[in-house]
Amino acid sequence: MPLRHMIADALIYLKEYNELSAKNKREKSYSSSGEFLSGLTKTDRLHPVIGLCIYYGEEKRDGPTNLVHMIQVTDDLKPMVSDYKMNLLQIRSIEHFHFQNIDVQNWLQESTPQ
Repeated sequence: MPLRHMIADALIYLKEYNELSAKNKREKSYSSSGEFLSGLTKTDRLHPVIGLCIYYGEEKRDGPTNLVHMIQVTDDLKPMVSDYKMNLLQIRSIEHFHFQNIDVQNWLQESTPQ
């Protein structure tokens, strides 16, 4: 699941990058050759992507929540491997969560295994 989230987030960032790059090319808003080659200006910024995995299985989820736990890597190489952490919300412990949106709160209470 961390790998799926990482890929989805990367595709969202790529889509936004492509849109910014196309806009910059159309408007010819580059001020240097570096900006032209990258497609982005120095002031361009991407919006943050915050993925959330909502798990509402009957059993507690015991799968990995980060990429390093999914790969075989020696301890000496771990600091050099880019890790990707997944945000996980386990609905089975819903009594600890309170949402302002009453529809969301009701749906989660109805979806919670008894």
